[in-house]
Amino acid sequence: MRMQRDVHWCFPQVRMLNDDNVCELLAAGNMLQIREVTEACARYLEGQLDPCNCIGIFRFSGQHSLRKLQHKAEAYIYEHFEKVCQNDEFLEMQLCEMLHIIKNDNFSVRNDALLLEACLRWIRHDISGRKGSLRLILQVLRSSFSSVEYLEEVIRTCPLIQERPECVDYLQNIVKELNRKKFFYRVPPPRGSSTCSSVLYVIGGYHISSLPNFEVFNAADGSWISQPNLPAARSGLAVVALEKRLFALGGRAHHRNSDVPVEDTPFVHIFDIEQNCWTEGPSLRTPRNRLGAVSLDGYIYVTGGSQQRTILNTVERYSPLTNSWRYVAPMNVARSGHGCTVCNGKIYVIGGCSGTEKLDAMEVYDPQIDQWTSLRPLPDPRSGLGAASLGPYVFAIGGCENTQVSKVERYSTETDEWQSVGSLIEPRSAMSVVAMASKLYAIGGFNGNQFLTSMEVYNSEKDEWCSGPPLPTPRSGHGTAVL
Repeated sequence: MRMQRDVHWCFPQVRMLNDDNVCELLAAGNMLQIREVTEACARYLEGQLDPCNCIGIFRFSGQHSLRKLQHKAEAYIYEHFEKVCQNDEFLEMQLCEMLHIIKNDNFSVRNDALLLEACLRWIRHDISGRKGSLRLILQVLRSSFSSVEYLEEVIRTCPLIQERPECVDYLQNIVKELNRKKFFYRVPPPRGSSTCSSVLYVIGGYHISSLPNFEVFNAADGSWISQPNLPAARSGLAVVALEKRLFALGGRAHHRNSDVPVEDTPFVHIFDIEQNCWTEGPSLRTPRNRLGAVSLDGYIYVTGGSQQRTILNTVERYSPLTNSWRYVAPMNVARSGHGCTVCNGKIYVIGGCSGTEKLDAMEVYDPQIDQWTSLRPLPDPRSGLGAASLGPYVFAIGGCENTQVSKVERYSTETDEWQSVGSLIEPRSAMSVVAMASKLYAIGGFNGNQFLTSMEVYNSEKDEWCSGPPLPTPRSGHGTAVL
């Protein structure tokens, strides 16, 4: 009876939507799963978007899983950022929300100086609680793409930066590097341009034994170039790019004809692109093999994996500010050999293995509320798959069911639906998958009979895969990142 009264109350109210009742009605319609009510309220809120309320609508729509409205509000923020940042909602944002917005190249700002000033104004609003975030904000901003003159002026005239020696050092190092490269430094594309990175890095892997190999692929000319090997051979690792550095995370060392027991490792090695060398980083809190890893909002997240015979649901986050790892909310399902990717500021994990069976479970992590939510499962359970995102879509690529498969499926974050798309040319599992320049790359892996050198490239407009330049050596269980 109570639900009937609520339903009867909702429908007349929809015809009289206004600023005072729309949020209450939307929450009620969402709880009672009355699609007509939630859609009407979402349309009303979309029509009310302005610089004063768009951040609140973005946050509110995320809390109620209104993905279409959330995307509209986010796009509005980017398009009208110069006005949005003048309002109180901007000053009240949480750090993770701020980082999510400023790292995106899709918003309209005349120059990066205006963006930095907006960030400084946000810090001054709660200077005691926020000044410690300044270094991270500078790193997420494209400081290395600013002019030498502008950076020197910031160092000389900004009290907030002068009070933080680590920020002064960070910017001075960028100035030195820009001066060193000034005769051949390439100005980056402006914010909002479609130009993307065209270099990917492939590290480690397995072929007869674990590998230390490190190669760089340049999509512009199709060439592979060898780089300094990993300090320790590893397979089942993950590789993530952050702040012009590559992080090689976890995995295991398996040596052919060795009596040394195979153990999963917590090791972290960091490759500095500009210095062209490896250093040792802070170890993971838990050793893990066949883990997932992504970078998001200036942090690195690692998900699941195996520690010997134990399959993990734990998740760790690395902060470059503290140079340390800490646990965040665990996944709902323990898994290894799963797909892991970022889409629209959230982390998606797909499939994998529980230790006794292959999984179809999919879930998403929202860093703003430190919470995992289960989503519509994969059509078929599988492990050893790859995952990547293009636009609002998350792709599950290849993997192993009873045998290796070539199937590819696409999940819409807007409709919570899976759809089959163009299959790989060759079945494979334990490959690496990345998105680069609006294309997907599936690299190496194992086809059930042999380790692969082949690389396939997916064109979403044509919905088809084509062959790319092969790896120099066959491998599976390697890590790949784009920087």
